[in-house]
Amino acid sequence: TGILYSNVLKSGLTNAGYDKEHPEKFAELINKDEGRAVSRLIAYMLLYDINQTDKIISFTEVVQQMKHLATFAGNASSFMRPHNNEVILSWLRTIDPSYDDFKKENAAQISGYRRLYIDKPDGVTVKGTVKDASGKTVATFKNGKITSRKDKWIGITTSDKGNWLRVPADKTYKVVLSTSKDTKLNLKASEYDVYSGKVVRTVKKDSKYKWTGLKVKKTDKVTWVISKVAAKNYKMPSKAKYYIKIAHKKKNIIVAKGISKGSSKIQISWNKISGAEKYAIYFSKCNYDDVEVTPKKVKTVSSKTLKWTKTGLKKNCCYKYYVAALKKVDGKYKAMAKSFQGHTIAGDVNGNFANPKSLSVKPSKITLKVGKTKTIKASAKPVKAGKKFINHTPHYRFRSDCKDVATVSAKGKVKAKAIGTAKIYVQAENGMWKVVKVTVK
Repeated sequence: TGILYSNVLKSGLTNAGYDKEHPEKFAELINKDEGRAVSRLIAYMLLYDINQTDKIISFTEVVQQMKHLATFAGNASSFMRPHNNEVILSWLRTIDPSYDDFKKENAAQISGYRRLYIDKPDGVTVKGTVKDASGKTVATFKNGKITSRKDKWIGITTSDKGNWLRVPADKTYKVVLSTSKDTKLNLKASEYDVYSGKVVRTVKKDSKYKWTGLKVKKTDKVTWVISKVAAKNYKMPSKAKYYIKIAHKKKNIIVAKGISKGSSKIQISWNKISGAEKYAIYFSKCNYDDVEVTPKKVKTVSSKTLKWTKTGLKKNCCYKYYVAALKKVDGKYKAMAKSFQGHTIAGDVNGNFANPKSLSVKPSKITLKVGKTKTIKASAKPVKAGKKFINHTPHYRFRSDCKDVATVSAKGKVKAKAIGTAKIYVQAENGMWKVVKVTVK
């Protein structure tokens, strides 16, 4: 039986022209004693199929099987290694029990496919969502195992060191990765030619990121874009684009300012916070005679309201306030974000002190490389020339909405931490604000 299968294998490879294209490997596989064992495995794998018992196998189907056989033979010296098990038909069938290479001449079989390597950091859960060009989820996986799949041509294999996600060449995909802890990932994309069974292209970086030791925080969303192969026959290697985008989690920043309206009113206004269901306003007099005064909640308004006026105030008296954005969690409203405390004089002037009238910042935009710094310079004008600003609060305050990308000190020094964008909110003592956009390359 072994001789019979060996002859079948030899005849099939000869008819496919493999003996002429790869004579050394052909001879090694066929002539050695172990060739018979290999041939029995191949014959069983390729020719035995319970679903084919009542069918007549067509010439086209045989040729397709020979392509897989040639791919396998091309890797004969290492086919037992787990790193190369994706090149054999048995692997494809373990991915999907309903795998049938006769149903569709998919690009992954016609000429090649892509394999995405994602390592497995110790103690870290790596999850992934595979989306098509329209943004529709076609597969999900977790730690090297498919958890859902709508596209049967997508598969995954795993070993001790990492996972290999297999995607066809004829479509664009976006693989969104997330990790359970802050970690470093090693990623790479490989293109395979199914006729030779060889890797013909490997990508380990793009214009922004090196994929080896890629720093990822558990709050980050890493999107890996896998562009389709732009060729009618999907010939490998391709010129398809592979690149990564990291979306760092941004913090909700609420800023509130208080503007004196006459001698007994202060109007407080603030920016809209996405997801907020209500806003709470806290208000009180400023500290006096060394007495610490804590602002109390004086009003709660709907999410559609972005300003409120406090009346009945004492002229020339200084007041402080802040606003909190609220959202219901487990039946109770909790603060999503709180503003800095603003300080405003009712009537604008109190002796030698006056409220800010305008605020300016330079520069208005900042572009930095990772690790570099730039200082924002803020200045304000009082409502009455020659007056000073009150001195019991900082004249200028700074906040970053994404500290993973850029941090800012109390004196306005911005430091670039990672590729991405961030907004720096600069406020005068009465809460008047400006925004500086920071781009880190």
